[in-house]
Amino acid sequence: MLFCVSGSAEGAEVTLAWDPSIGPNIAGYRVLYGFEARRYLYAKDVGNVTTAKIELPEGGTEYHFAVIAYNSMKVPSPPSEEVVYVPPHRPRLRLSADTNHIRLAWNSSPGKGYRVLYKPDLSTPGWSPISKVLVAETPSMEWTAPFNPVAPSAFFKLEVFQDPLAAPTLQMSPLDESTVALEWNAVPGMSYCVLYKAPGATDWTLVSPLLTASQAHMQWITFVDPLEPLGEYSIHVIPDPDAPPVLNISRSNGMLTLSWSAVPGRAYRVLQKGDLASTEWGLASDILVADSLTLEWTTPVDGSSEARYFIVQAGRLLNPEPSTSLKPVLRGQ
Repeated sequence: MLFCVSGSAEGAEVTLAWDPSIGPNIAGYRVLYGFEARRYLYAKDVGNVTTAKIELPEGGTEYHFAVIAYNSMKVPSPPSEEVVYVPPHRPRLRLSADTNHIRLAWNSSPGKGYRVLYKPDLSTPGWSPISKVLVAETPSMEWTAPFNPVAPSAFFKLEVFQDPLAAPTLQMSPLDESTVALEWNAVPGMSYCVLYKAPGATDWTLVSPLLTASQAHMQWITFVDPLEPLGEYSIHVIPDPDAPPVLNISRSNGMLTLSWSAVPGRAYRVLQKGDLASTEWGLASDILVADSLTLEWTTPVDGSSEARYFIVQAGRLLNPEPSTSLKPVLRGQ
């Protein structure tokens, strides 16, 4: 039995076509399909025709199809050869596992964001995110996480975001003379903070804590002085709050300055050592809590040739991340 498949433009359904069976007394055909080779979770009786449209179930990055014929007594034939359909522009997810970890790998498009979704079985309604939004820098990506090896089943899929680092479109509306609501489109799982620039000022000031989106829309309400002219607001996207800081070092007038990009509300400390071969780092700074998007720390240096090596260690968030699922309207000053 010859069997072929073509996908719709949206990738939500496929059109299947096959040669008619040469068996006697054929009464109809049944399409079998699923996410893995020769493991068919779904079946659809299409009647005595040789073409059919099948709506793709959620949860697959590739779909496996076969067709069986049956006679008037409902006796089925063996399945046809299998055809695999990979929807266009979708990443193809590959899974491997060891004793207590899973590893997911997929083809990616640089600049797009990906989030891993999970559910324990196909009867469970909805998918739960189990990763942060991962922004692709290369044509392939990997994600590894601990996993229970005795779990009876597990299903994974990827949620794709076209441009997660794009600046959100901000809308501002006054609620009353002293309260302003800021709203913007968001990527679930991404983090944001609100910046403000007063009239005539050149620098932006951080005015919000770290805001992590749980849905595709965010709102933040702030209080303003009705007697003062209102300045500008901007939304800053923080790609990965858990990324290690990138350290820049400069020296001038007997002072050494360390600077790095920071996550508002996160604690940092500077560590140092004099011998690169040593495995021990000593504490060089007090705890530094970020109240802006950059942090600096300075220390005097003398004219000796003794080498000193520095790293910045990121700690926990000291101001809790707002829960937009519990309080979609966040209030701040």
